[in-house]
Amino acid sequence: MTKSLSFLTILISLLNCISSQGQSKKYSRLDSPVVIHYFQGQIAYQLPVADLKNRYGGFSSFGIAYHYKSAKNIALGVEYNFIFGENVKENPLESISTSVGYLINSNGQLQTMRYQMRGNLFQLDAGKIFPIGWPNVNSGISAKIGIGAMEHKIKYYLAGNAPQQISGEYLKGYDRLTAGLCLNQSIGFTHFSTKNLLNFSFELGSYQGFTSSKRSWNFDSNAYDDKKRLDVSIYAKLGILIPLYGKQGVNVYYY
Repeated sequence: MTKSLSFLTILISLLNCISSQGQSKKYSRLDSPVVIHYFQGQIAYQLPVADLKNRYGGFSSFGIAYHYKSAKNIALGVEYNFIFGENVKENPLESISTSVGYLINSNGQLQTMRYQMRGNLFQLDAGKIFPIGWPNVNSGISAKIGIGAMEHKIKYYLAGNAPQQISGEYLKGYDRLTAGLCLNQSIGFTHFSTKNLLNFSFELGSYQGFTSSKRSWNFDSNAYDDKKRLDVSIYAKLGILIPLYGKQGVNVYYY
């Protein structure tokens, strides 16, 4: 989580700098919804549910997105997130480990191995912003749905020579690579500054992955995993926005 906070600090500083350069310093407010193209850097913390919680504990994600917001406050976009975590509950290497958790490498030496969660989320989404009396009517409560793809696996880190059983392509028989269709729903708040300050979004939502194993064989169980999985997570996400305002056919006020 410390790494996630460090990344967020750097991201806020960088995107806020770019945002301040990409907008007019005199821009104050708009009195009606307008077209906005905006890029987004984001970070989230996710809690696994259903089949996903049997393999992993809580994990984080960070990513980028692009959205087009129409003059009717409807937003369409594309989003990518890299997911990562250190809490892996399932350890396929137990089948080739010693009773105290060591592996025996190609030199006959005892060796430990680190393993973490790694994955990807990609989606296309659509949503709407409801101003509810906010000073800038382009900001307000936001609701969004999305469809895309989910992928995750156990990533192993070796310190030294790899044991023969997991050398090269053999490691794929233990990494539990899983992928499939993913749905997403969220509700939150999107804020575009009226005085060229910080633009941000906050979301509470859920991903539902309809996934299955993408490996031909699991070496630890000596079988093919043909189970259909339901990989669900519940998340809180913070995003920093870089808005690009086009020419508007509305009243624009300057101070």
